[in-house]
Amino acid sequence: TSAMRDASNGKDIRKKIKEITGIDIEVISGLEESRILQKTILTTIKSKRTYLHIDVGGGSTEMTVIRNRESILYESFDVGTVRMMENAIKKSETERMHDWLDEIGKKYKSIRAIGTGGNIVKLSLSTNLVCDLPLSFFPSI
Repeated sequence: TSAMRDASNGKDIRKKIKEITGIDIEVISGLEESRILQKTILTTIKSKRTYLHIDVGGGSTEMTVIRNRESILYESFDVGTVRMMENAIKKSETERMHDWLDEIGKKYKSIRAIGTGGNIVKLSLSTNLVCDLPLSFFPSI
């Protein structure tokens, strides 16, 4: 989704896909992507505690604060694994993400992270990773 949002030839790509397959692709914002994902995540949460859902993609990371089984705050950042590998993350974007996380950390003292996305899922499957970490633990990107 992030790649299609950022592609300078996105309209051409969507047109070609439509010609070949008949499928009309709608490009959605990072925030809309997060909102759609939350519909699924919220069905799995049974506790009323506070969570930070982090969905890491290739081009973007969406973060959502969930409290009492409701999404209450979310943001999308142009920080993803492919951008990291290509050194294509803007310093201003990492600063924006860290500022947002700092504010979340100040407002919610007890928060549990839920991670989704291909790399997070692979890591959790190989390590059975489950942890509660304060937001101040997250290192600089």
